[in-house]
Amino acid sequence: MSTYPECLPESLIQEEKASILVVDDLEAHLELVEAIFEKEGCHVLIAHNANEALQFIEKFSPDLAILDVMMPGMNGYDLCKKLKEKSGARFFPVILVTSLAELGDKIAGIEAGADDFITKPFKSIELTTKVR
Repeated sequence: MSTYPECLPESLIQEEKASILVVDDLEAHLELVEAIFEKEGCHVLIAHNANEALQFIEKFSPDLAILDVMMPGMNGYDLCKKLKEKSGARFFPVILVTSLAELGDKIAGIEAGADDFITKPFKSIELTTKVR
């Protein structure tokens, strides 16, 4: 019997590690999320901005994305829209992570196509549970 990382539903898991695209302009946040999901047995793709993220989507086709909202250049809301467009009919979950906590911010995320929203600071168990 094969064992798979528990970080994603079986419907998203293939014969290799599940891959997660993490996009944030702050290196410390990238390192934190990378450590959390590598511990869970996932392959983590790191992008420092929206342009890198869009390149990764075309090259690697990750299983899901975790995006910071507040980034220079293209923000997480706009990146979410683009990622959803590029994924076409394929189910591609996007979780927005931000220090913004107002209802309007969450609504903007949902309108951009985000599947979930998590507010910084967060506990690793909260993030991994949302991804599962």
